[in-house]
Amino acid sequence: MVGLGYLLLSLLAIISWKTGFSTSCGSNVCKQLAVGFFARPWILWGAFYYATAGILTLTFRKNFSVAAFLSTGTIFHMTLTYYVYQAEKSICPSCLLFLIAGLILTLMYVFKDFSRWDPKFLPGAGLGLLIVSVILLTLGYNNTGAQSQPAFAETKKTQPEETITITVNKPSSETSKKQETIPGEPEPLSFGSQVEVKTKHGEALKIDLNKKTALLVAWWCPHCDYALKNISKYYSNDRPYIVFCYNDGDQRDFIEKKLKSANLTDAEYYILEGDPPVDGVPTMVWWEKGKLKQGRAFEVSSSVQKLIGRAEIRIGKGNGAINAALSGEAINGKEIPPGGVFSFNETVGERTVERGYVAARQIISTPEGYDYADGIGGGICRTSTVLHKAVMAAGLLEVEHHSHSLPVDYEEDTAVAWGGWDYKFRNILSVPVTIKCQKINENLVVELWQN
Repeated sequence: MVGLGYLLLSLLAIISWKTGFSTSCGSNVCKQLAVGFFARPWILWGAFYYATAGILTLTFRKNFSVAAFLSTGTIFHMTLTYYVYQAEKSICPSCLLFLIAGLILTLMYVFKDFSRWDPKFLPGAGLGLLIVSVILLTLGYNNTGAQSQPAFAETKKTQPEETITITVNKPSSETSKKQETIPGEPEPLSFGSQVEVKTKHGEALKIDLNKKTALLVAWWCPHCDYALKNISKYYSNDRPYIVFCYNDGDQRDFIEKKLKSANLTDAEYYILEGDPPVDGVPTMVWWEKGKLKQGRAFEVSSSVQKLIGRAEIRIGKGNGAINAALSGEAINGKEIPPGGVFSFNETVGERTVERGYVAARQIISTPEGYDYADGIGGGICRTSTVLHKAVMAAGLLEVEHHSHSLPVDYEEDTAVAWGGWDYKFRNILSVPVTIKCQKINENLVVELWQN
């Protein structure tokens, strides 16, 4: 009986997906669950889970491992339902019914054996449902109407565009098609080539979808994190517009926390008032041949540079910071070809007063041993250290590395000395790697970009 119940839930999940999940759920957030996990709708993952649960409960009677599997699935469903409630302050009736049914079946399996009521054909039916759900998940069907395609339409590489504060132009008759809406919900916006948004400071302006693609995300959307982390690997000028949708009031704190977790702390973002004419988030939208195009936002185009390693170190103020920043400028923009070896000393050169270096604290060799003293170029070991950290993060091959002879106040220290110790690494990739180094406040940041 328990097995039959799970198989019925699997069948209902497939039917619910086929008939259109959004039509059975009135919640804004719940509609976004159609995006699901790995671009597969949650409802199909549910069909797979219920079919698996049905086969397990039909095969194993009162089994602890099966009970743990069922309990984990039920707890996950509870968590997802709570997440929707927190975001929308409402619960989807369909989701709640599936949750209650799953909870009852789990309790029935744990506390009572109903196996004598299970017809003999059920395992075969369960296997059939499992195969159907696996096929649907493998093919990547999404009944919301959006295509499962590479998400990043080529972003046009332009100089940072100028924006002006103007009112919304009404979209042309070609694009202002009336869309069906659920009573009580905001009517989806009709996008033209230019879309009115607001900056984080509340200023109204327009973004031009002819010039650049826009990434539509939401602050409450967990699978938007992956898309945001992907675009953090672009140069800032190559990134799409980042547009937050489905906002309920001022959510800037949540938005900025989400961007920070995706390494986009300083990225520009925009806020869209009203619902976009898309099937879910994250979604890429752009304007092409007089029409709005959209695609899934899960892949990074290989035609742009990718960030493969990043590190930063505090250099503070004073002469040591001057030397560190100066040597950082020397390595900034350095390109290492495939198989090439980077040498810190060869790139930075001799540290002399004529080249702008000043006296600062460093470790020197004396007849009595190593000691701390002031010397021209002291402090540049912070530059070699942060470069070393970025190289390790990128998975490149270290060729030469030395640690200081005396303790220093930073980890993974990398000592260099003109005419002596050097720091070297090899580019083991099949494409060139470029070093980007910049001083931000009292920190030195090094990024390694794959060309």
